[in-house]
Amino acid sequence: MTFTAAGEGGGTWYVVRAPAGWELDPAPPARPAACQARTTVDGALKLYARDPSAPPLTWHGDHELASALAGVKAVLG
Repeated sequence: MTFTAAGEGGGTWYVVRAPAGWELDPAPPARPAACQARTTVDGALKLYARDPSAPPLTWHGDHELASALAGVKAVLG
């Protein structure tokens, strides 16, 4: 999966399977991503802090992966 947060401080990360589950990696994987998800930096912060004013992710590809990404909650500290 490719996740892009557009805007200042943003970037593109790749969600890849790891032995312990899933990890974010800044390097693209060898295979094409099954899903591409996109939002703004502000949208990502709101989404992962569970702010109800967060805009929905825009995505194409695997619906199950996009839904899982949208349901993640950040632990900030």
